Amino acid sequence: MKRFRFPLERVLRHRELREALAELALGAAQVEATAATRELAHVRERIARETEALCGALADSLRGSDVGLYARYAAACHIRHQRLRERCAATAARVHECQAALRECRRAREAVAQLKQAAWERYGQAVAREAQAAMDEVAAGRHTWRRMELED
Repeated sequence: MKRFRFPLERVLRHRELREALAELALGAAQVEATAATRELAHVRERIARETEALCGALADSLRGSDVGLYARYAAACHIRHQRLRERCAATAARVHECQAALRECRRAREAVAQLKQAAWERYGQAVAREAQAAMDEVAAGRHTWRRMELED
């Protein structure tokens, strides 16, 4: 019997590679999303600390220039906060896209893997039929041999 050969083996390997690359892309997107979320939390904490410090300084009576400086700083923090929120939303969308791509790659690979499994089972059945035929041939030969011995 010939050895098992699956004609779509290259397609299966290609789809397995695509799935592995999709898993890597998803991991990278998740790392990026986590980093953006942490940075956003850090900026929120910093804004809260600065606001608390301003409230404490207002109790000690600030000069007008200090208030103006803080207002510019607060505006810059607000802009940074808004950009980070947009970045978090974009990275979350990227994670969802990568998850969808991974699901699609996995579905495509599994379709070919199922074909390979079915071909392997057919191959196993063919090997079993050949083995049975060989056994039947040996048994028939022995039967004929014994019959010839008895007739002599």
